[in-house]
Amino acid sequence: ATGTHGLQTSAREIHRRIVLVYHRHHRAMTDFVNCSPARVAPRWLLVAFAFVVAIAACPVEAASGDYPADPPGDVPWHWSDWAPAGIDVIMEKFNAARAQDPTIGVDLVIEYTQDEWDNLSDNQKGLYLSNKERVDRGIAPYAAVARQVSDVAQDYATYLLEVEESLAHVATEAKWTGSGRDASKCCSPSERLGAALGDEKEFFAYSENLAWTSAGAASTFPEPVAYSVYAWIYDDSGASWGHRHFSLAELNDNAGDANVEGLAGFGVARSASGGTYTVMNVADEAAGWDHGSDSNIVLWSSMVGGGDSGTNATDAPNSDPPPSPSEDSGVRNGGAIAAIVVVVATALIAFATWQHALFDPEGFSARIIKAAVGAERFRAAHRAPRSWRRCSCLVPPAPEEEKEPARERRGFFGLFGRGEHVEKEATK
Repeated sequence: ATGTHGLQTSAREIHRRIVLVYHRHHRAMTDFVNCSPARVAPRWLLVAFAFVVAIAACPVEAASGDYPADPPGDVPWHWSDWAPAGIDVIMEKFNAARAQDPTIGVDLVIEYTQDEWDNLSDNQKGLYLSNKERVDRGIAPYAAVARQVSDVAQDYATYLLEVEESLAHVATEAKWTGSGRDASKCCSPSERLGAALGDEKEFFAYSENLAWTSAGAASTFPEPVAYSVYAWIYDDSGASWGHRHFSLAELNDNAGDANVEGLAGFGVARSASGGTYTVMNVADEAAGWDHGSDSNIVLWSSMVGGGDSGTNATDAPNSDPPPSPSEDSGVRNGGAIAAIVVVVATALIAFATWQHALFDPEGFSARIIKAAVGAERFRAAHRAPRSWRRCSCLVPPAPEEEKEPARERRGFFGLFGRGEHVEKEATK
């Protein structure tokens, strides 16, 4: 009986201890939940948190620099005007589109005769027209056509025509290697340019523009590069003006001469049955790139009008200057948004660290806070009643005799609603 009674007593004692432990942990968890930001954070904090989440969910296009605002709408170059397409027609089409684009205030003037223009290569025409669009907006021109970039563009144009038979920035690996091409150069534009340039290129958010038309004969489509440059900049709303953003984006000007930056390359492949594919690739050369080497098959400074840079090009009378990043002109820049996200996220992390330190004054978060503000200040803040004195970590601790009577502590700064733990005197 005694043994049985002893077992019963032990079981009762164990049950009592379990209940005590349960209540102790339940009270601790209740205090933690009541003090958690999700439960008691002020509305402004919840709004700030929602703002950070919303901003983080929004894609931010990052380039080495800004690009001008989008035009109000497309200005198509109709197929019936593809041929003949001499320099007069090219200037007429570009200038009609420029007249509807508020980011540019001058007309395109091709500084070549028709015979000289006809003798230019696709790379020369592409560099000339692309840089005219940039310079006339005050944007630094591309420095050169590099052999490595041109080879990538031409090979990919041929690949699209002969193998892929459709527009795709990322090649199908099986088709790429099946065509005898090196797997190390597959499959995205940045991978193809990286394989060609190695560490001689820097990060640039854009790499490639593509265009295709069903016309494959030179007699019906004589200027594929001119048409493609035009379409990428003035007839691109269907792609959310992404090709235009690429064509007009600034680069990090840290290589070679000032106010010229970027290595371009153009490729054209055509057939009567497959149409015409045009590829434009651009890489931002590293600071050590040698612009005097034979890798630069076309230098902007060697072309007619190539002495112009993006710093002094828009001086036409009676025309507004192009928008600058400091003006409210629709220029995109993710830097300010990223800074706001970082600041708000840092504030939320600090808030969570402070909350956890108050809940567990001996934990890791508390050690961080003590190292930052001092142990005495933290202890004074931890001992403070539920009030704004929770900020006392930022000021010297109050003398011991001035302490208020201890109350139940819940939360941060005393911003949270009063609890319902009110003692009631029994009345009889």
